[in-house]
Amino acid sequence: MPFLPNPEVPQSGMAIIGLLLPVIIMEGALLSSLGYTPGKWLMALKVTDREGKILTTGQATMRSLRVWVLGMGMRNGLLIIFGHLFNLWVVKKRGVPLWDVSSGFRVPGRTLSTQRMVTFWILAGALFSIFWILLWPELQPFVEAEMARQGK
Repeated sequence: MPFLPNPEVPQSGMAIIGLLLPVIIMEGALLSSLGYTPGKWLMALKVTDREGKILTTGQATMRSLRVWVLGMGMRNGLLIIFGHLFNLWVVKKRGVPLWDVSSGFRVPGRTLSTQRMVTFWILAGALFSIFWILLWPELQPFVEAEMARQGK
């Protein structure tokens, strides 16, 4: 069974949920154990509750689900644009994004260091390279077919 879906076959809603649900759960696990995700770590941000404590697993997972629906628009192009613009307005009005308004979660930040940014980009490049190497056997037929279609 291939790891990547065939781009010529439309994905069902259940397939998309099946792919993204583990990501939402993983983000919730990272937020509840560390207080940040890799991107938040890069930006020196930490998600906390009103008292400054790390979120529980349930709180962190629900926050991740709210971000997926209210901010990322469940991967729907128009909903993503609308969600980002609406949340920009909410942040300007209330100081927090829509998914943190009712819960009172905070995302305090610190000053970014050069060492933190360099470390992040080295790790990101290494992970990208590893994923590319691992996925190339599945991507190669699509790349070659597209190149043949374009006459290259």
